[in-house]
Amino acid sequence: MAHPLQASTWLLRITGSILIVAGLHAGHELLVPFALAALLALMLAPIGNELERLRFGRSAAVLTTVLLAAILMAGMGWLVTRQVAELARKLADYRGNIEAKTARMGPVGGILLKGYGRLQSAGTELSRKDSTSASTFKPSEMPPDMVSSSAMDLLGEFFLSLFNTLGTGFIVLLLVVFLLIYRDDLRDRLIQLFGVSQVKITTQAMDDAATSVSRYLLTQAIVNLAYGVIVTAGLFAIGIPNALLWGILAGLARFIPYFGAWLAAALPIFISVAVFPGWTRSIVLASSWLALEVVVANAIEPQLYGRKTGISPVAVLVAAVFWTWAWGGLGLLLAIPVTVSLVVLAKHFSSLGFLHTLLSQDASLEPRIQLYQRLLARDHPATEELVDAFGQGRSLGQVYDHLILPALSLAQEDRVWGRLEDSSIEFIRKSLLAIADDLADRPPPEGPSSSPMIPSNAASHLILCIPAADTADELGTRMVQRILESRRVHAEILASGDTVGEKARQAAERSPDIVILVALQPSALIPVRYLYKKLRSSLPDTEILVALLQAPGDPRKWSERILAKTGPPVATSVLATETSIAQMLPPLLLAKAAPAPAAP
Repeated sequence: MAHPLQASTWLLRITGSILIVAGLHAGHELLVPFALAALLALMLAPIGNELERLRFGRSAAVLTTVLLAAILMAGMGWLVTRQVAELARKLADYRGNIEAKTARMGPVGGILLKGYGRLQSAGTELSRKDSTSASTFKPSEMPPDMVSSSAMDLLGEFFLSLFNTLGTGFIVLLLVVFLLIYRDDLRDRLIQLFGVSQVKITTQAMDDAATSVSRYLLTQAIVNLAYGVIVTAGLFAIGIPNALLWGILAGLARFIPYFGAWLAAALPIFISVAVFPGWTRSIVLASSWLALEVVVANAIEPQLYGRKTGISPVAVLVAAVFWTWAWGGLGLLLAIPVTVSLVVLAKHFSSLGFLHTLLSQDASLEPRIQLYQRLLARDHPATEELVDAFGQGRSLGQVYDHLILPALSLAQEDRVWGRLEDSSIEFIRKSLLAIADDLADRPPPEGPSSSPMIPSNAASHLILCIPAADTADELGTRMVQRILESRRVHAEILASGDTVGEKARQAAERSPDIVILVALQPSALIPVRYLYKKLRSSLPDTEILVALLQAPGDPRKWSERILAKTGPPVATSVLATETSIAQMLPPLLLAKAAPAPAAP
């Protein structure tokens, strides 16, 4: 049963999270300009820094950078407006061509024709408004009652819309200027807010967030600019009308994760269907756009900024949906930068650690835990895929030591604490045994081997592997045997179910050259100590190696725990066991090869 204090803490966290989410949604009109200003400041900061290095003052560098950015955005807005108005006036000319094509496409053609009709209606309305706003206003031509009411309403709506748009833009630019000029003062205030004791963490978190986001935004802006130029040139070469409009929209739309490029491609392809009598140019356009996006997304972007955002692909989709719900269309554009900032901050502040776990690309489970989870779920395809991926470029011993045995240890721990039923532990052991045998039967990876050198004539000598106690030790023993056999060393195994006395008796009857006593830590130290004493009594002159698999720390300490002062050599992994055998065999082979002394 949960402790009351712990339950109340979780309740407070859940309540606080709900309030924060509700506040983000309700206060979007206030928060969006601040978020947009912060991200623009991060994007423009590297340019301002370069101007400062050229001996511009900070204020002059910031004002120059912001002014250039404002002129660029205003010019782009003017171009888009003019291009849209021009396209709207041309849509009616393509009506006959689109009707002829869609008539042969059945129901799909009807849907396309309906969509074209809506697009034409919207274009006609936009063109009418554009021509109306461009015409000269003559109050004398209007009825007297309309001059006092309709004209004033129209002017009121116009100035209100203009004030909202220009006012928001002016506030954003003003915030950008102040954030860039007073960034040092802002950082000091944040450090004071989080506490002087958190200076290092706060400074590192802000630097990482600023560096990651600004580099990502600036690099993506450059990539999208080049993308838009290529699209404009390609559309112009094919003959698509208003190529500049589609190039600008393509560059802007790529800020939207995953779907932006395809949303930008949809209208030019649709227009090509309406403009050209055949289908050739439309097919060329679609295939060229697909090839361009594949090259940019999979070759150019990973080279320029590596793993891009540092957040997982699922988190990108979740972030896009969440911020679109919270802040609308601008939220979709701001989703990735805002989420990247949250992930960087969560990496440094433990209270936000859950965000790093949920969103970060680096927060995946360890391979041993992944394997154990897939075995518990009895997901055979996923288990095989994980083992195959982990085994790429690794030796057999490395896969045993860093994947198979750690997963077995997790199962043993759950069995000891009663969290795993007998049927599940038996299934996991059999599955891991099958995996271990399958891996041993595969050809070794190409390239230089890091395994120790074992003499070629070692196969004629008997190595006896003895599990200390239960079936988990028997599985570890099987791995030791398989890795020795992969080195062409003959090894045999005794059954784990025999008593200690029976194991000692069988070992004495076989007279092995080397005995390997195998146990999976930490549950088998006492049986190991007892069995070692019995074996030492039965085989006083035989080399005995204890493979205490997965045991942490110095092997010499474990040797002393088995038997003080005269403890056996201990190996704590399959690879270390292989190395120890490789060191034990040459002296043994030399001793057996030496001629026996002559009788007196």
